[in-house]
Amino acid sequence: MLVLFGREPTETEHQDLQRMTLTELRARAFTARSYAQQVLLAYFSADPSRQLLHNTQRFRTYLDESGPAEIARVRGIIDALPRAEDGSGHDYVGFHAKRMEELLLFLVRRNQHTPIHSILDVGLSPFIRAYKRVIPEVQVTLADVWQHPAEKLSDFGIDSFVRTNLNKTGVSRGHGGTDDGKYDAIIFTEVIEHLLVDPVEAIADFLSMLNPGGFLFLSTPNYFSYGAVLKILDKINPQPRYARKVGNEDTHYHLREYSLKELTESADQCGAQTLFYALSDCWDRDHLGEERSARLPLALRSNLVVVLANAAQGIDKPSSTP
Repeated sequence: MLVLFGREPTETEHQDLQRMTLTELRARAFTARSYAQQVLLAYFSADPSRQLLHNTQRFRTYLDESGPAEIARVRGIIDALPRAEDGSGHDYVGFHAKRMEELLLFLVRRNQHTPIHSILDVGLSPFIRAYKRVIPEVQVTLADVWQHPAEKLSDFGIDSFVRTNLNKTGVSRGHGGTDDGKYDAIIFTEVIEHLLVDPVEAIADFLSMLNPGGFLFLSTPNYFSYGAVLKILDKINPQPRYARKVGNEDTHYHLREYSLKELTESADQCGAQTLFYALSDCWDRDHLGEERSARLPLALRSNLVVVLANAAQGIDKPSSTP
């Protein structure tokens, strides 16, 4: 419920607020700080459009269609991955496990429908080991800004490597890991927020590297997540600042986060076909707990997922696509 000057609104006041236009809400928001914060939080967390709700549910249904046995197998694969390989003590695998479960289940489900023979993954992470465990015969190419020893690439199950700096040039301008530089799946997860590149440029480049029937799986934090919106309401920029002493040569800090609207509009500008888009709660359970996460409005979930195809090639749609 909205808190009106520190108290619950009357039924009449509540009905008036529901009828207000956004302009009227903005005007009223300046009358009191607590009222303004509550009104804006209500605006950010307003019930999403039926289309967004439908697409988020459809994405979850598509993953669940993998079946209980595959879901259990994927979770077992994630649990078996090595932890904290960088020596920092941070459990990257545990922290990202729910996000990676969504990706692996998508690969499993898609592979059941349209076989995936080749994957390009952008940016090295411990999860790249999992691809051959869910799709044993798949050929895996890594694109990364850093050069890695051949022994490390082999240990991670990587068949070929493309060195690239996405802030300067696209992957397609280098040599591809496959014979023709084309892939059935391109994984671009939790990377774009670390880059300065325009999403339109990055997405267009990756779409040009897809085989017919291939897809680009993109995920990134939601700029308008619950935690970020609370900071905005307190007049704090949610974008962190980074001291010189911590360094950021490999851009491991977030430089620019996005809204779902920005990503889908960028995809439209590229002429992409959107197969799925969704708001994911993969981070929220750890941050908020199960109970609070379950009550979190869809619009305030913490991660964005967009799955795209090259419309010019013709689309091999997933079976759950209307």
